[in-house]
Order: sequence, then structure tokens, then C-alpha cells
Amino acid sequence: LQYCTAVASPDCGVNDVDAGANSANFIASQQVASVWTTTTATTIANQTSAPNSGTFSTFGDFAVGERLVATCTSQASTNWSLTTTWTSCRGGIPLAGDNVVINHNVTQNVASTPSLNNVTINGSGTLTASGSNTLTITGNFSNAGTYTGATDTVTLSGSFVNGGQTLAVTNGSFTNSGTFTKGTSTWVFGGASAQTITGTTAFHTLTVNNAAGVVMQNDVSSAGTLTLQNGVINTNGNILSSLAANCTTGVVLGSGWVNGSLRLTFPSGTKTCNYYIGNAGTYAPVAVAMTSTAGGTLTGSTTANEDPLIATSGIDTTKDANRYWSLFAAGDSIGGSSNSYSATFTYSAGDLDIGATPASFLAGRYDTAWTLISSGVSTTGTGPYSTAVTALGTNLSSTTRYSVGEVTPTCNPPSDLSAAYPGITFTCQCDNFTRGTLNPST
Repeated sequence: LQYCTAVASPDCGVNDVDAGANSANFIASQQVASVWTTTTATTIANQTSAPNSGTFSTFGDFAVGERLVATCTSQASTNWSLTTTWTSCRGGIPLAGDNVVINHNVTQNVASTPSLNNVTINGSGTLTASGSNTLTITGNFSNAGTYTGATDTVTLSGSFVNGGQTLAVTNGSFTNSGTFTKGTSTWVFGGASAQTITGTTAFHTLTVNNAAGVVMQNDVSSAGTLTLQNGVINTNGNILSSLAANCTTGVVLGSGWVNGSLRLTFPSGTKTCNYYIGNAGTYAPVAVAMTSTAGGTLTGSTTANEDPLIATSGIDTTKDANRYWSLFAAGDSIGGSSNSYSATFTYSAGDLDIGATPASFLAGRYDTAWTLISSGVSTTGTGPYSTAVTALGTNLSSTTRYSVGEVTPTCNPPSDLSAAYPGITFTCQCDNFTRGTLNPST
């Protein structure tokens, strides 16, 4: 095939190449029965001022031009921004929608990549982020080599595969089974459909911005800021840990929350930290105020049911919040008797039994047995409601569960019955009208 890239020889009367096209990146396609197929046995000489030629092994109708979407493959260990780094690129370097394959040591030195489709780091490849640059991937990110973050931002709306083998993943997922070096990178999960994080992974800065939600298949941690911008992150029985040294600033709340277990890091001294937790459809946080602590990690969660042992708590199961909160999990480091804390539990009107009066609520604490707490308990709000409990205790070395509700009414037989019938024990069934002593006349 011959075509003219410029009016540069007697054979060329016109320029056959579109303005802006780079013939050095041309491929050839063959049409058979109205179906176009890129011909692999094709050679296009990299000439720009004389007729170019191509060699094919079959006959047919042919066209030449740049790929609509290119797969840019590294051919040298150097910077992303150099055309000598890449081969088979449309624009010399990766353009929006292109796929990228890295087989060498490539440094991402551009302020912001275009929105790439798939990025693959093969076993011999290394992608090293530089500075605060941004890597945006709408397709899949596969790492069988080495990815090293810096202060960059990685926005992922496709899949992440980190390992030396092929893994079955769905669109929008992150799968880590290899070497993941977090650096000080920011990872943003911002897909339009539900995303999944698989593999125990330590991010530096993690942002959840997906209205469809994110599901964890393993423990996940964030060493820097954890931002719950939008959507619910479901820990799925695992723990999401904010390891920033001060839990008062380590988690930033937008309109999202954690459905499951959230681990926070308390500094020593007096600090109040918020557990932005709930279940799939209801936000039900708890604020823990440490009045004295040596510091450490503490995990909080909430369950949208009554405590499994609520019947023996002394709380009226017909007039309570159908929810309980748990503090402490295996692996927490705040344990011991050096802690003194209070807590505020928040719940929605939808959590309440019909007829329950939050202003009359007290709190029940269960560790190895139930303790009813009535002193220092106050409830505010008109839905959502918040029940604050002061001086909850000191020991945080095992899981402690909390429930809130009205106290189970007690009733006593009329005193004159015992006097009239000595030797007989009387019991009564309380009418639940909050009267402590039955009066036969009423």
C-alpha cells in the first residue's frame, strides 16, 4: 500500500493524511464481507515526508490510519511524558481511552493522565508515581509487577488486580494479592455501580465516593485520611481501620457511612471521636468521649436488631430501640482499666417500637452480664434521637454491647394481701400502665 503524507515527491499530488494524524502510529485493517479486521501481518514504515508502504499476507480491501483506541506499550525505562517511552500509541504518549501496558520502569511524571481505559503492569514492569500527579482509570488496573505510590491520586472506576496470576473479578472491583506499596497515594473509589475490595490492603488515603456502595471482602486500612464522601462501605464482617494517629481528624464525613465495623485510633488524654456507622439503609453513629485513656485503637459497630440477650436486660423489649452498638474487637489496643469514657448513641425514629418514649430511655450495658444505667442518661432530638450516657466505666478489654429503651415495669401485690393471708406468696401481672402498686379499685 502506498499513500502520501505530504506533497514531497513527483508521485504525490495531494496529502492523503488527515490533519493531526501521525502516520508513524498507523495500522492497517482489512475488510472481508463487510467486516473490518486489523491485520497482524502488517508493516508500516515510519516515514512522514514520502510514500509509506505496508506488507500483507492476504488479499482484500484495506485502509490505514491510527487506532481509534490504542494499546500503548512501554519500550524503555523512562518518563511517561516522553514519546520514546511508548510504542503503538496514537499520539506518541497515551491518550484518553487508551490502554497502557508497562513492561519497563516507567515514572508517571505528568500532572494528570487522561482518562485511561485499562492499565496493566506486567511482571517485569514498574509504575512509580511522582509527586501529586493524578492517575485516572475507567477500566481495569492489573498489577503483576510493582506499583509504587507517591502523593498522587488514583481514581478507579473499573477493576484493580494486583498479583501474579489471573483473577476472576467483576467490573468495579479491586483485588490485591500481590505487592502493593501505598506510599502517600490517595485512592478514590468513584464508580457508578457497586465496587468490591478484595485482599487485605493498607491504603494511605482512601475516599469512598460511590452512591452504589463499596463492599470489603477482607480487612482494609487507611493510614491517612479516610473520607466517606458518598455511599455506604459494607465491611462484610471485616474491619475498616482508620490508623491516623488522631481519630478526631482521621475520618471525614460527607454523606456516606460504614455498614459494619470501624476501627479508630485514639490519642492519649481526653478526646471525643465519632464512629460514622449504620446498617445498609440507616445511619446510626456513636460518639465515644474518652475522659482518660493511654490511647490505642477501638472498634465500633451497630446492628439493626435487638441485642440477642435483651430479654434478660431489664429493658422493656416492647418499648426500646431495635438496635444495639458494640465497642471493642479482637486486635484493639486500647484495652485495660486505664480508660474512662462516655458515649452518645444515635438512632432513627424507624428503630423505635410503637409507643416508645425516648425521653424515658435508660441504657443497658452487656459484657459478661447486664448492667442497667439510669444515672447520667439523657435523650435529645425528635428523630433522629441521641441518648447520651456518662461514666460508662473503665474496662475496654472485651466486646461490650449497648442497648437503649424504657425500663421493664415492675409491680407489687397490694401489701394488705400478705397481711391478710400470711404464709401465702402473691405475684401479679403488671398492666404496663407504669403503676408500681396495683389498686383493685382502679
